[in-house]
Amino acid sequence: MKTQIHSILKSGAALLCLFLVAGCGGGLVVPLDYTPVANQQRCEADIGVQPLLDTRAQEQLGQTHRGGRYFPQGSVSQWASQALYKELAEMGCQQISYLENGAAAPPTWVISGAVTHLAINQTGVFQFAGGLGLRLTLSHQGTKVFEKEYTINEKRTALPDSDVPPELVQSMLQDVFREAVPNLVRIIEQHRRP
Repeated sequence: MKTQIHSILKSGAALLCLFLVAGCGGGLVVPLDYTPVANQQRCEADIGVQPLLDTRAQEQLGQTHRGGRYFPQGSVSQWASQALYKELAEMGCQQISYLENGAAAPPTWVISGAVTHLAINQTGVFQFAGGLGLRLTLSHQGTKVFEKEYTINEKRTALPDSDVPPELVQSMLQDVFREAVPNLVRIIEQHRRP
């Protein structure tokens, strides 16, 4: 009997510790997924996507309302860069290249930039808030043609155990690209016309 009570207490203590670590001070991983949202548009130029930099001040994305911390699952730079590539492909751009370090001659058009801010916070039991800052630069044959800093802030109300953090992060990037990518392609196509 004494052994059973001791075993139950140990199990209870272990569950309590797990709950406290996950809810209060532990690190929660936020998957970085992306689904393109662009509509087809004329896009015949040779476009290179240079990996977007991650210039955020810290790795942490934010906190839960109990003090737990959100961290990205994987590289924010790679996530944003690949999402940009997917958006261009979804728009119908046929000549896209992902530029790695030491690549051959760059294409005629190059899109570069940086993730300047990415945050997700649980501000209350059912409230979540996120923010994204993304700077995009378009260059033509090495000369900057366009640059813009896109910023977005979104809020959600949802159950605490829902998938709000990854959905919110993806939604913010989709909202930025919904405006930015068609605009970049429009600028490219305007420069291509005689």
